[in-house]
This record gives sequence, structure tokens and C-alpha cells, in this order.
Amino acid sequence: MAPKSSKAKAERERKKLEEQQRLAALEAERLQQEAEEEARRLEQLRIEEEERQKQQEERERRFAVEQEPLNMLLIERSINLPIEREKVAEEVLWKRFLACDPAVDETYAKGLNRYVTEWKDMSQDSKAGLGDTLKEWQDAYQLLARMEQHRKTLEEEFEIQHYLEIKANILEVMKTKLDVIAHQMLETSEPHINRQTFNLEKSHAVKDMVYHLWGNTAKNPRLKNIEMGNRTRMPVSVSVPKELALANFAVRVIYTHVDTLSPTCSTFRMGKPKAQSMDTNVSADVPAGSGSLEGEGEGGGGGGGDVAGSKAGSKVALDSRSTTSLTAKTADTGKPESTRSSRPNEEKRPDSATSNTSRDAVEDDDDCEGDEEGGDGAKEKPYDPDFPDYEPNEGALSDDEHAVDLRAFQQVGGVFYFDILQLPPQPMVCGQWTMQEVLEGGLRYTTYPLPDLKKTVVQDDDEISETPAPTAPEKEVEEIEIQFRATKEMYLQDAKVARWDSSRLCWRTDEISDMVIKEKNGEVSFKTVHVMPFTLFQSRYSSLPIEYWDVRPIDDGQVLLTICARTVEMDIIVKGHQCKIPKLPDIVDSKGKDKGTDESQQEKDILEHFRERWMIVDEFQERLTRAGINIFPEEDGHKYTEVVRKARAIEDLIYHHAALLSPAFSLASSSKNGKFDRNVAVIKVSESGGDERIPDEMWTLFAVQDDCTWQLKMREEEEAEPNLDVADQQDLHADLYCAVQAVASADSAAAIAGASALQVHTVHQLLERIRPLVYS
Repeated sequence: MAPKSSKAKAERERKKLEEQQRLAALEAERLQQEAEEEARRLEQLRIEEEERQKQQEERERRFAVEQEPLNMLLIERSINLPIEREKVAEEVLWKRFLACDPAVDETYAKGLNRYVTEWKDMSQDSKAGLGDTLKEWQDAYQLLARMEQHRKTLEEEFEIQHYLEIKANILEVMKTKLDVIAHQMLETSEPHINRQTFNLEKSHAVKDMVYHLWGNTAKNPRLKNIEMGNRTRMPVSVSVPKELALANFAVRVIYTHVDTLSPTCSTFRMGKPKAQSMDTNVSADVPAGSGSLEGEGEGGGGGGGDVAGSKAGSKVALDSRSTTSLTAKTADTGKPESTRSSRPNEEKRPDSATSNTSRDAVEDDDDCEGDEEGGDGAKEKPYDPDFPDYEPNEGALSDDEHAVDLRAFQQVGGVFYFDILQLPPQPMVCGQWTMQEVLEGGLRYTTYPLPDLKKTVVQDDDEISETPAPTAPEKEVEEIEIQFRATKEMYLQDAKVARWDSSRLCWRTDEISDMVIKEKNGEVSFKTVHVMPFTLFQSRYSSLPIEYWDVRPIDDGQVLLTICARTVEMDIIVKGHQCKIPKLPDIVDSKGKDKGTDESQQEKDILEHFRERWMIVDEFQERLTRAGINIFPEEDGHKYTEVVRKARAIEDLIYHHAALLSPAFSLASSSKNGKFDRNVAVIKVSESGGDERIPDEMWTLFAVQDDCTWQLKMREEEEAEPNLDVADQQDLHADLYCAVQAVASADSAAAIAGASALQVHTVHQLLERIRPLVYS
């Protein structure tokens, strides 16, 4: 039995060894196959990378050649623009010379200083009447407007500071002039007495000011109300409390567009952008799914993939190159090759593009803010360099719910400077003599309620002086009711009255009661115990978002910009350096409903003074905003209204190229734009124009990224799922201008090349200030 057992054991050992050898051979074969497969895979990746690099280099060379005409055009425009501006300035000066306009030259600093000095020396001139004083004031106001335009062209900091000092001096003299003329009229009230009420009443209006002065010379105990300026465009009514009926007081109300108060408010200027935190990044804002498409494109074979997908998430932030620096983008970015997204095959575009909604609502911002305040587990809002949060300015009253945030609200019309003045001793006629006590110090302001004064004897000098009476128990102060009728230039929808708080340097809405604003006829009334400036405010973004916009060429080489916002639909014609409204816009209420016939007609009268009046862009924006129709968002406007978040580099590129193409092509908003992430913008283009709106079937869609543009296969009227497929027989192009020029006719190309550099610049200004691609 022993030999058999040993033999069986040896056989088992042999089989075991053979099995081990077989497994070792299989493992070696497997490792060899894996090594060969890895080598083949690496070789395939090397070949694909070389092919992609070759395609990229070829594309960059093609883009550089494609952009040569554009670069030449930009050089020509950069030369022609200053020449055309200088020509316009010479025409303005020539017209002023032909009109014998004695206005001061705002470009001559020494002349401005001499003007301020001479005008200040004449401020005590007793011969100047109210009309002459207000005429001088109006001239100074127009000079300030021209100085502001000229200041924007200055580059040296010391020149800018010098102009600001001159402006402050002019404003000081303007105030002094108004105080001097008021004091003169109050001292010599006889020529201004109303023979029916025996009170001093004087009102006068110039273009940018309405001046009311009333003095209680009759001392009528039954006086209940003061009516001022019923024949002017801004009549004002002020109730008279009982304690004022027999007092020596006067009321002055000045309505003007000169606002010296708001610039001192902490919310007048935008705060500094918040710095990026270490653990937040703009890539967190890219919709889920789009960031992985680049990796799929690199790992897959054949160079396929989606342009938008390869771009999404591939860059933390777009480079901040200027829109006028349009050399080959991908060749000169100055970035490492690994940070640039590879570009797929130009002829294929699979439907792998993830359709994303990039609209950012205000509610989302509020939710993020709430999460940040939630404590542990709160989700921090990602940093976005194109739409950053802003630090509050020093002294900002963010915790005061009654303080008006001037970033979110704007003035409607001008400011009412409401003052109660002391009525100086009046002349007394004794026989052939006229006697009057003359007080030193000029015009004296007083407060409400009036200080309780009584006559006491000062022992040191044996003189009579006024000292406050002993403190009495506090009693309820009677409110003063103020009523006025707004001008037709003011759109009062959702407006509110605010008063100036000189102690906190801000506009406030508290301690104002019984406020009634009738939008139909412009009547405004309210009650308050405060005697201080007041004005009307409304939401700065009540007209936004923009529902539709387009820019298209019309006759005589002009360009028509159409804006359909939430509360207004308007056309803007651009010609040279000016723009105008050719017809009265359609105004709707804040809910987007059409007004009734009478109300609509009354609100159309608001902009009657705009119709057929040519203005430069700055004046156009100022007057439209002052009227209560604001389609010009501020840099931090995304905090207060809905936006479609797009990379700022892409946005600026589109505005610039839309202006360049506007002499021959129409460009408009697309409903598909909000369906894709921040790195892709979709815009409509049509080689047609005219006064009438272009139908959808005549538009072609283009997708724009920071380094390429292509014509889309999908149409605007299609209801299918949006995609970014390249149109048949179309290629990628360097930018929007080159992509459109590739399909332009000879006539369109000639119109673009021969357009005025100044007009293109004006269209660009309007688009940059309205920002219709984002605020829509």
C-alpha cells in the first residue's frame, strides 16, 4: 500500500505543478496582451492628440487669415473715429459762434475759473432781479452739463480733479445766488405783494428750474393753505399749521434737476466687488453635465464631440482681452496648452450638447443669501467674476429699512428743495420816511416747529436779544401737507416720496403719511413734519427685463434699435453721434398689461419732448431715466432683476460686432439664448432691414463663444429640443463678424466697410449700456 500511496502523491504534485505553470503562462500572456493594448491605446491617443493639435494649428492659421480684414477695418476705424469726433466738435463750436452764444468754453480751464470768480463777485448785486438770476442759473446748469461731457474725455487725474473743484465752486455760487435773491425779495416785499391776499407771492420758471417764494406779510389767522405757481408747469400747495399763521415766516420751494444731495449718500456709488474665496469657483455655476463633455471628447475616438460641451467647464474664467484686440485668439492667449479646450471635428456636431437654462432669477440670489446665513451646512454661493457680489460702501445703512438704496431705486424728475425761512422786518412808512430794521447775516433758515422765542434783557451789554423760552411739555406737532402736480416728463408708475435726512445723509421714506400719487394726472400729495428736500423714487429696474430687442439698418444709412421691455416698447434711431425716438413709445403697466386709451395717451405725453429730438447718448440716457423709464442697467443690476448669465467677454464681443455689422445686417435676441450655459450665446442674424419687424423664417441663428462662432442648423421657429449642430456646408469661424461676413453679399460688405466710424461707435455705446443680451 505504501508504494501506491507515494505514487499517487507524486502524481498529484506533478499535476499541481503543471497547473501552476499553465496559470503562470496564462498570466504572462495576459500581461503581455495588456501591455500591447496599453501601447496601442497610448499610440492611438498620441495619434489623436497629434491630429487634434494639427487641426488646432490649421484652424488658428485659418482664423488668423480670416480676421485680417477685420483687423484692418478696426485700424481704419480707430483712425477715423477721433477725426469724426473732432469734426462734430468743430461744427458745434461754429454753430455757437454763429448764434453769438456768450456761453463759456467748457474746454478752457482758465476761462472757467475766471467765469466762477466774476460770477461770485456779482452775487451781491442788488440790481439783478429774479428773472435775471434764474437766467444766470440756467446758463450755469447748462455749463455744468457741458463740463461733465468734457470731463469724460479727460485722462489726466489732475485735470479731472480740477474740473470737479470748478464744478463744486459753481454749485456753491448757484446756491448763494438763490439765497441772495430770496433775501432781497423778502426785504423789499412791496413789489411782490398779491393785492388780493396781501402776502408776498413770486414764482418764476426757466427750462430746468421752477422757483416759488411766499411770505407771510398779511398775518391772516384764517390762513389754511398756500398756493404757489399756479401758472407754472410745477404748481405747489403747502398747508399752513396754526402756529405758523401769525409767525414771521416765508416758504421757498425750488424744483430743479440739480441734485447735490444724492452724491453724498453712501449707496450712491457701487461698492467694490467681493474678493474670490479660496474654495469657491465660477465652475460651480456651470450646469451639471456640461463640465464632463470635454473629457468625453478627449477620451473618445475620431475627434467627435460638441463645441459647447468641450468649452463648458474648461475655463475658470474667460480672459479679459479687449473686444478691439481681435488677433488670432487661440494662438495668442498666452495660456498653457493644457488650459485651452481642444476643438472637435468641424464637420460633425452630435446632439450631445446639454441644454441648460442659464437665467438667474433674483429669488435664486435670495436663496443663496439665506443659505449663507443658515449656519452649519449652508451652501456657499459660487464666485462669478462676470456677475460678482459687491461690498457695501462705508457707512451704508443696510440695516435701515427706511433708507432708500440708490443702487436699486432712482429719482423720477428732479429734487424739491423745501425751506421755511425767517421773514425779515418789513419796511414801515412814517410820513415821507421809510424805515426798516436791517439784520446782518443775510437769508435765515428756520425749523419746524418754530422755536418758541421771547424777549429777554442781557445784563452784560444792556441789549435786547432773543433767547429760548423755558422748556414746555411736548405737544403733538401738526403735519404739513404738500401737494404738487408733476410735469408731463415724469412717469409716476409705482413711485414713492422720500425725504432727505441730513443727519444720516440719505433719502428716507419714513415719517411721511397720507401719500397719494395719481399716475393719470400727475397729482402728488403727502404729509410730513419735516421741512427738508424731497423727491420721488421708483425702482431702477421697473422697466426690465427686456422681452425682445433687435438692431437693423434702415434708409439713409441710419440704424434702428428696437427695445421691448416690461413697461415700454420703443424705437431708437441712430445717425452719426446722435440718437432720437422717431415715434412715441407704447407704455404698459408693470404687469405688462396695456393701458386704457386716455391713460395711455396721457403717458405717451411723458415722452413727447423726446420725439424727433436728436441727442447724444449721454443726454438721451439721462433724460429717459429722469422721466422714469430706465432701460440702462447698472453694473450691479443682476442683484435686483433677472439676467441671463453669459460670459462678459462673449457679451462684449457680440455688442461690438453687432455694431460693426449694423449698417447691413439685422441682429436680434433669440429665444434659444437662455437654453445654453454661460459660455455659449445664441443670436439671430438677417441680411435684411427696414422699419418693419423681420419675420422668424428670415432669421439665421449663430452660436458665439469666446474663440469661435458658427451658424446653427436649428431655426428660431422650431420647437424641438435646442442643439448646437453646425448648419450644413458651414464651418467654424473666428468670431461673429467673420461668420456673418462669410455669408454676406457684396453690397452688404460694401455698406459695412463704408459706414461711419462715429455711428458704429454710437450703436456700440447703446448696446453696451442697455446690455440686451443679458437683461432679457
